[in-house]
Amino acid sequence: LRKKIITFETNIEQITNSYHQLLSQRSVLKVDNHALEKQILRKNERISQLEKLLFEAKEQQNIQLLQ
Repeated sequence: LRKKIITFETNIEQITNSYHQLLSQRSVLKVDNHALEKQILRKNERISQLEKLLFEAKEQQNIQLLQ
C-alpha cells in the first residue's frame, strides 16, 4: 500500500508539473497570437491602402488617355 501511495504522489507531482508547463506555454502563445493578429491587421490596412492607390492611379491613367 505504501508503494502505491508513493507512486500516486509521484504521478500527481508529474501531472501538476505538466499542468504548470502547459499554462506557461498557453500564456506565451496568447501573447504571440495577439502580436500576430495586430501584425495581420496592419498588413490588411496596408493592402487596402495600396488597392485604393492602385484604383486611383488607374482612374487617373484612364482620364489622361481620354484627353
